[in-house]
Amino acid sequence: MLLAQNAANLVKEVRATSFVLDDEKGMARATLSMNNEGPHFALRDEKGTTRISLMLLKAGAVLALSDERGTIRTGLYSTQGGPSLDLKDEKGKSRVTLDLSEDGPGLSLSDEKGADRASLYLTSKGSCLSMSDEDNKPLIGISIIGDQPRLDLGEKKGKSRAALTIGQQGPNLILTDANGIARASLGAGVTRTHDEKVVTFPVSSLLLFDSNGKIHWKSP
Repeated sequence: MLLAQNAANLVKEVRATSFVLDDEKGMARATLSMNNEGPHFALRDEKGTTRISLMLLKAGAVLALSDERGTIRTGLYSTQGGPSLDLKDEKGKSRVTLDLSEDGPGLSLSDEKGADRASLYLTSKGSCLSMSDEDNKPLIGISIIGDQPRLDLGEKKGKSRAALTIGQQGPNLILTDANGIARASLGAGVTRTHDEKVVTFPVSSLLLFDSNGKIHWKSP
C-alpha cells in the first residue's frame, strides 16, 4: 500500500536551469547548468577546482580535463571540421594535437612558444612528415605522393634547397638556389629544352643549370 502510494507521488519530470551536488562539507562537487552556448556539466575536486567539463557548444561538443590548478591539460573536441585531441602543458599551451579532417588524419607537435615543430599528415594523395625551426619554417620534409618518396631540406627562410626523389626513371638529387631555381641535378630525371622538348636522363647523369634554369653543362 505504501509503495503504491509513493509510486503515485513520483515526479515524472523536473525542469530547472541548473543542478548542484554538494559534498558533506557543503562544497559544490558537480553542476549541471545551461548558458548561452548550451548545456554544461562540471565535476570539481575537494578544493572546488573544476577538473572535468563536458560542454555542448554551438560550434560542437567539448570534453576538457584539467589539473589541480584548473588549467586545461587535455581537450577532446568534435566540431564540423572533425574530431580532435589537444594535449596542453602546465601553462595551458597546446603541445600535441591529433585531428581528423576531410583530408585525413594529422598529428602536430609544438614547442613551448606554440610554434609547430613537427607535423605528420596523411591525405588521399599521400603522407608527409615535416620538421620546422623555432620560427615555424619547414627545414626537413619527408613525403610520399602516390608511389614516389621525396626528401626535402630547406633553409632558414623555409625554401627547399635540396630534394631527393625516386621517380619512374630512378633516384634524383636536385639542388636549388635562393630563388628556387634548380642549379644542379644528379641522377635520373626529366627536363625540358628551350623549345619545350622533353629530355630524359639516365641514373648516371649530372646536370648543371644557369640562373635561368637552362642546362649549362651535362655529363654524359
